Amino acid sequence: MTDIDTDTGDGAADDGANDGGNASGAPAKGTQDQVSLLTGRLNGQTAKVGELTRQLAEKDSALTALQARITEFESGKVSADEAANARVAAIQKELDTERAARKTDTLKARFPETFSVFGDTASTFTEDVLASSEARLTGAGDGGEGGSAEPPTPGVHNESKTGKPAEKKPESLEDMKARIIATPLPDGWV
Repeated sequence: MTDIDTDTGDGAADDGANDGGNASGAPAKGTQDQVSLLTGRLNGQTAKVGELTRQLAEKDSALTALQARITEFESGKVSADEAANARVAAIQKELDTERAARKTDTLKARFPETFSVFGDTASTFTEDVLASSEARLTGAGDGGEGGSAEPPTPGVHNESKTGKPAEKKPESLEDMKARIIATPLPDGWV
């Protein structure tokens, strides 16, 4: 350890020839602290290198396994289970495509006007949206195809909708008497 140059911070460099200035020959306290600090750093770095080396070895083994698997697939050495699973997936995809085409054809037959306007994107709509769109496009709400030109007849007068009171027929004298007699008297008037 006599070859280590240290800077004491006061501008004077210690070349390691002085063993701390004590007569016993033991190194100074500052040098021991530096040695323990550097030893700790070295141990930490050594552990980090060991961990990274382990991770590299794992990745190398995984890469080797994947390369062997790719080679098996390319050469046609596929297990029977994998081949069956691939076949099932292909059949399932074909079946799903056929079902979607059948559903689109059925919806086109039921809602032709909507499909003529929106095209095949209309097959993504729900049936209630398709039905309401078809009704609007065919004019089903206006009396159907070739419906009459008459405006729709209004329903019963509803005062809450218009804000105007309904017209009342004049009340006869007999009706007024019957209404007054049928009216109950308040408590305490009897």
